Amino acid sequence: MLLASQILRKAADDELVSDIRVPKTWYIASDGLQSFAEHNQLEDVYNRKYLEIDQVRREYPHIVQVFKNSSFAPDILAGLVARRGSAAHPVIVGFAAETGDESGSVLDLARAKLARKGCDLLVANEVGATKTFGQDTNTVHLLFRDGRPGVTVGPASKAAVADAVWDGIRDLIPASH
Repeated sequence: MLLASQILRKAADDELVSDIRVPKTWYIASDGLQSFAEHNQLEDVYNRKYLEIDQVRREYPHIVQVFKNSSFAPDILAGLVARRGSAAHPVIVGFAAETGDESGSVLDLARAKLARKGCDLLVANEVGATKTFGQDTNTVHLLFRDGRPGVTVGPASKAAVADAVWDGIRDLIPASH
């Protein structure tokens, strides 16, 4: 949300986004955990935060088994791409936090994710112990489904990253819109 609001602020004079408003405040929940709980009807458990472990064991004696038998919600990004079908619009942008590991570099993993998800633009954010979180700068890689060359931005300020992401999105929107 924060990156999206920066992108919209930078593009405020652009007619493509002139009608979009950013709320002054918002509440951001842990989307992954919340969607997992909702998908598995575990809202009661999700809303029982900050309990002592003994209380959890008393009130939810089978909680470990419940979680083991649960599944993750469908992939939202892949679902949006599938729903759009072969249409060119809307432009779909995905974001990925990548660290790189023994299976591949940040770029390798991001390219694989772009191929799996099928979005028009994947913004791969390099994350790690000393990268992005709590820092004034970060590095992102903009990868395009249509095969155009990727763009690496950073280390750069978050405002500069937002500008680059907006430029990438703008390049995907035909002039007729």
